[in-house]
Amino acid sequence: MSIRTTKARTQPGQVDEFVRRWRELVAPRVPEMSGRRGVYLCADRDANTVVTIHLWDTPRTRRPTRSTIGCGSGTGCATF
Repeated sequence: MSIRTTKARTQPGQVDEFVRRWRELVAPRVPEMSGRRGVYLCADRDANTVVTIHLWDTPRTRRPTRSTIGCGSGTGCATF
């Protein structure tokens, strides 16, 4: 199994908006990610941070999430 974590900092008070948009834009695409075992989103409102944990079958099946969910440059889907 391969694990990838990503930590992001939001603007103060924007963690809930990040979570809402993650659920709207990322979560529906998770089943389309071949080789994935699971994805978790953890949030800390006091620290204005979120962490995603991606579990993959192998390092080979792990891929950049941004391209998988269509978050290319200029889409704004990761701007909070």
